[in-house]
Amino acid sequence: MKRQWSVPIAAVAVLALAGGASALEPIDGTVKMQMNPGLGSEPCPDVTWTGTLEITGSERQDGTYGLVLTSTGVPGVNRDEAYLFQEDYAVMTEPLSFDEEGVLVVCTAGETILSGWDAGVGIIAKNEFWDAGYVEAANGPFEGWVHGRTYQDGSFTEFIETEDGVPRPVAYAGTFRLVP
Repeated sequence: MKRQWSVPIAAVAVLALAGGASALEPIDGTVKMQMNPGLGSEPCPDVTWTGTLEITGSERQDGTYGLVLTSTGVPGVNRDEAYLFQEDYAVMTEPLSFDEEGVLVVCTAGETILSGWDAGVGIIAKNEFWDAGYVEAANGPFEGWVHGRTYQDGSFTEFIETEDGVPRPVAYAGTFRLVP
């Protein structure tokens, strides 16, 4: 009896081509973010965090970009000392501007070149957070990154004490990674 190998060989060939189809290399950057002190008020009531993403070591994407994180509307969940969150993000060609009180003047700066969503966890007692997400739209120097994965982690650098005595992070610094 003759065996038919054409289907399995074709399937392996398709998988091999799909796996090697991406010429994209991982991109690493650093983030410096602050809580929007104007959260809930104009001109950017929905922007939760804002700051910069700096990428070096990648020819096409090197630069300092504006980064905005906006809560998805799903309330964060406190689980003991962990805070679970979901957010949308937008990377823009320019860092955003602030007034003398540190409140955003405009909600976007330049062109949005990378956007998507992420979800993660913050552990206040350990002063750290991490999240993972996906790219939904990409253009300019990030063209071709749709469906890429994003990762962010770091440490909280500033806190305020809330009325109930619980510290709330208002600034963080960390790393950003984009992988195909």
